[in-house]
Amino acid sequence: GKLAQVPAGKEYTEQQTTENEIMIAPYEAKNAYISQYCNNGRKWSAEKQPVVEIFNEYFGGGMNSVVFQELRESRGLAYSAWATYNTPGRKNHNEFARTQIISQNDKMMDCIRTFNNIIDTIPQSEKAFGLAKQAITKRLAAQRTTKFSILNAYLAAQRMGIDYDINEKIYNALPGITMKDMVDFEKETMAGKPYRYLILGDEKNLDIYEGFPHYYRKENMTVEVVSKDAEPMTVTAMVYIMEDTYGERMPSRYYYKVIHDGYKAFHFPMHILEGALKKCANDPKK
Repeated sequence: GKLAQVPAGKEYTEQQTTENEIMIAPYEAKNAYISQYCNNGRKWSAEKQPVVEIFNEYFGGGMNSVVFQELRESRGLAYSAWATYNTPGRKNHNEFARTQIISQNDKMMDCIRTFNNIIDTIPQSEKAFGLAKQAITKRLAAQRTTKFSILNAYLAAQRMGIDYDINEKIYNALPGITMKDMVDFEKETMAGKPYRYLILGDEKNLDIYEGFPHYYRKENMTVEVVSKDAEPMTVTAMVYIMEDTYGERMPSRYYYKVIHDGYKAFHFPMHILEGALKKCANDPKK
């Protein structure tokens, strides 16, 4: 019989991260699973792909990477940690950055704080940079495109709007890429940008950390989420509210530092916290 027409594909537009967001999915587990996502609306460029490859290898790609060394080996904060700057599968789609951490619940904030610190000020090591270059060069030199893989590579190149093997371009460009090229790329695409934080963890461990039910109670509130490039939407959010019997008072230095670090880690407007502290400091009853 006659074959039916191929249905038209539905174009999917990836959401950009115009502001920091935190999404928590309660899940009974001994570990916390944290992912950060950043999409700045940056389109793929074949000219930048060699820098992307070396950045991924250097920053978050393996056991010698900055992420693995800083979060697992040096500080012992995470069981698993990686980061990558992702290339889309089709032209005119956005690139995006993503991180992943598996950690103990009580180390979650330390992990996020450390991750954001190395994103905003990427550690630089010429030795590690040289090892990253060598790893990519050896991998590409040993890689072969044969048999059915030839057709797949051709179709993949077509989807990206090119008519050549991108790996050849990467291989030839590697010797000329410098540490500065990579650092400048990271600053342009990831450092200081808004992120969407996706956290899968046990709410009971968060309750203990927040002092529930002695100092705080939990309530579900309807809030309006306003984004720069999207229509406002109404969502239900769980919040911790201090019990009225406890009263307002000046926070201890330690507690203020915890809150301050949290604001900094999630890139929240610091003037809100500083204004609240000033209000307490000026109230003689506090």
